[in-house]
Formats: sequence, C-alpha cells, structure tokens
Amino acid sequence: MPPEEFENVFAPFVREKSLNAEQILLGIRAGAILPESLPSDAQRAVDAELKRRTRDQATRSMLPVLLGTLGETKHKTRLQSYLFLADRELARRRGREPARPVYDWKPHPHGPFSESLDTCIEEAIADRTVEEFTVRENGKDEGVGYRLTGGGREKFSTMTQTLEGASLLIRDLLARFQGDSTERPLLEFVHGAHPEYATKGAARDKLNRPLDAA
Repeated sequence: MPPEEFENVFAPFVREKSLNAEQILLGIRAGAILPESLPSDAQRAVDAELKRRTRDQATRSMLPVLLGTLGETKHKTRLQSYLFLADRELARRRGREPARPVYDWKPHPHGPFSESLDTCIEEAIADRTVEEFTVRENGKDEGVGYRLTGGGREKFSTMTQTLEGASLLIRDLLARFQGDSTERPLLEFVHGAHPEYATKGAARDKLNRPLDAA
C-alpha cells in the first residue's frame, strides 16, 4: 500500500501538490516546512512515522548490543530468550508498558519467540554484522551460535556511549545464566516469570532436549 499523502496547503516553497509523512519530515529538516503549519492529520502521520523509525532503530540495535555485551550466544532459542528478558526490562525501565516491547513476542513451545527478531538475525548475518558458528559439545554438533563479526564489533563500539545503559542492564540481567552448562535454568526462569509466553504443556516437556531440536 502506498504511503498516505496530504494536500500541500502548508509548504508554499515546495512544488509538489501532495506530500507523504517521509517527504514532510525531509521538508521540516531542510527548513522548508514549519511544523506548526501542518494540519492535524498530517501531524499525526509525521508523529507515527517518527515513532516507527525510533522503534525500527531500536529493533536493529538490540541484537548487536546484546551480542557485543555477552561476546557470543549459543543456540537461537537462548538468543531469543535473552532478548526477550532484555526487551521486557528495558520497556519497564523506560516507562513503556510491558505489553509494548520492541519485538513482537508470541507464545512458543520453548518460550517467547519473535518473528521480527528472527528477521533481524537473518539480516544481520546477510550484512555481515553477525556470524553463525557451529556449537560443539561433547564432540558433537549441537546447533548454531551467534557472535559479532569484526564489522559488528566496530558497530557495537560506536553504540557503546549512547547505549551504555542498555549494555549494563543486559550484563546484569543475564549474568546468572552465563555459566550454565544447559539451558534449563534460563527456560525455567522465563517460563516461571512469564508463563503466558509458553504453550501449555509443551515447554516443560522439552526442557531436557537441545534448544534447536524440532
């Protein structure tokens, strides 16, 4: 669906007869449009676009911040659980409702799962910010892990100043699980604290199975 456009009755120095929210934002930043001149419907669209951009930036930044803080994470489900806990706690500390985190969490047999986070992981691997590695335990391949590439670490270092608080929160929140040889303590904590994100009966039956098992 094309973006909604608004009749240009507020920007006499812009030739276009109609403008969408993105074009209006460009005009405001260029000084060609005065924010106070916008009709209410156009202002609402601009506000919504700014919120979308802020959310999109947060969605992309949380993954490298977590991996940069922890070094690496074994198994996708562990990564999902870590980011779920960080997302919920950041939402709480920043005054957002717990029901409005950055990612779109849904119930799953192994606990909360986010399709948008899954997409972020795939995109980060594709743009070489994150790399997968094979997890070997007891001489066997036990799935995949995730860590930042050299370029990802450079990106993380540029984020450190602005996202230092989030990094420290992640370190403190997840430190208790870093030395665990299995995922059981993490899963039990997530299921116990947030049972609404575990499908009935399935989650605890699978606690002893590898996280990436079907």
